[in-house]
Amino acid sequence: MSQTATVTITCPKCGKNHPFEIWDSVNTTLDPDMKEKVASGEIFRFTCPSCGAETQVNYNLLYHQMDDRIMIQFARMKELQKSTKRSSAALQRLWRGCLRNTGTV
Repeated sequence: MSQTATVTITCPKCGKNHPFEIWDSVNTTLDPDMKEKVASGEIFRFTCPSCGAETQVNYNLLYHQMDDRIMIQFARMKELQKSTKRSSAALQRLWRGCLRNTGTV
């Protein structure tokens, strides 16, 4: 199921606020037209109605192309870095614990 939310975007050129639809998830079986919008990057493009400036809006998105059994998680870099650091630290703790339990450390 595709899910959207409307957020307010401040144009980096003119500073005016405008609504922008972000997609939490896209299911191309239910919304086949979204397949091309994701591929072209249109889904992440904001065009200011006041001044015409275009900017890319980075946000998290779950892309599901069910017919081809493809699922992709788009994640903003900062969130991905935080998640990776947390996961890495958790894996290191788990690994150390396993080594201690086996008596190899």
